[in-house]
Amino acid sequence: MRYQPFIILMLMLPLLLGYQNCSSPLFGGQSGGAPKGRVGNGTGYEGKPTYYRYFDPSQACSVANGEVLPNNVLLYTAANNVHLIRKDCVDITPQKLDETTITVEAGGKLQYAGIEFNRFEPSATAIAQTECPAGRTPLASPTRTNLLLDPVNLTSSNWGADFPGVTATLLGSFAGQPNFEITRINSGSQNFERLSQSTVLQASTLYAYSFMARPGTSNTLRFNAYRPGNDMVSVWDLTSGSNTFLGNGSLSDVSVTSRALSEGGFFFTIYFRTPGATASFDIGMSSDTLAQGDSVEVSGLQLETVDSFCAP
Repeated sequence: MRYQPFIILMLMLPLLLGYQNCSSPLFGGQSGGAPKGRVGNGTGYEGKPTYYRYFDPSQACSVANGEVLPNNVLLYTAANNVHLIRKDCVDITPQKLDETTITVEAGGKLQYAGIEFNRFEPSATAIAQTECPAGRTPLASPTRTNLLLDPVNLTSSNWGADFPGVTATLLGSFAGQPNFEITRINSGSQNFERLSQSTVLQASTLYAYSFMARPGTSNTLRFNAYRPGNDMVSVWDLTSGSNTFLGNGSLSDVSVTSRALSEGGFFFTIYFRTPGATASFDIGMSSDTLAQGDSVEVSGLQLETVDSFCAP
């Protein structure tokens, strides 16, 4: 009788293997998951969402931040899910698609519903066309670089590790960009708790930090640029676009712009010059209100040096 468990296990093994082989891969092709090279955003590791966009020149959408918005947007995650997050020029609540209706094509393209989607590789110019601050003029053909890591994936480990009192959730699309809700998850939340990223900023350099935002359950957004002993705090009203500074810390030449978007919300830019020594700044945002569940929606985060796209 002592061999009974072993005999039962051997009898069940073919059934277990058969069940495993019945799992259908994403988009067909190789078994056990998505085809190689199609997971994440093509940078070699899993976990990042990948966005695919479709533009119809005969039915062009509106223009925002210097570019025509896509007609449709697909979101493909490493969890083997595909969602439609923008349809016919309208941002929508994510709709899960049947993976059997998706076809993978060469060159990082997807075929769905008879149309071809191109993979969207985030870059500074693709996220937004930040304007120059007062007194500066745009360069003719600038090479722009977004200094933020994972600017279109606010759920990645590059964001918010030091402040567990907030969380980021992907909502869908906002002006053709991945849209995230930043929510306070603790009762008795502190105003410094925010979704943030630490970035080393060069000495005596003028930077521009841009993003799109609109109300969630809160109508005010709090922006912080912090290093030990210094804290710049700016609060935006997401219904009017107005701004209030609560302190500049060690930063100088601070100014802001806001531009209303036809899709609702605003495109904000804050300009600031760093002090005379290279230092790491923790920069981020959250709702200015502190109740548990208070939230704001943000999209298209971008950090650039002003000299990279504006003439002196």
